[in-house]
Amino acid sequence: MRLKLSALCGIALIFLGSVSAVQASYTLKEVDAPPPKELKEAVRALLEPRAYQVLDPRGELYCEVWFAKAVPAKATPAQVENGLTYRELPQTALVGAVRFAQEAQDYRKQDVKAGVYTLRIGHQPQDGDHMGTAPHPEFCLLVSAEL
Repeated sequence: MRLKLSALCGIALIFLGSVSAVQASYTLKEVDAPPPKELKEAVRALLEPRAYQVLDPRGELYCEVWFAKAVPAKATPAQVENGLTYRELPQTALVGAVRFAQEAQDYRKQDVKAGVYTLRIGHQPQDGDHMGTAPHPEFCLLVSAEL
């Protein structure tokens, strides 16, 4: 089954910045823009032809996000009807792509270089060794467009 990506917009909002970034007055703007040329053509074909630009409080471009046209889900029709969880999305499924116009930081204060990345689903192992290491067990992983 395929899951429309509009239901996954929350992933990008969780990912887009640290807590301080969320507290500032950032602006979201939808624009018609093809996916970045830095991505392989096979990946570009899976992305929507429009982007969501995040502008910082000064009005400067922070990042642009392109969502996938669809995200595969391993779910029954009943699960789809009742609502999916991120666990129904397979590991490394393409969710979208992001271009950072400037250096950024993730929620752990790790630097993210300016550039283009794919956004892919990742699940934290539920084996007891990773308990309490993050507030949520599902992630959007950044993968360099060069890979």
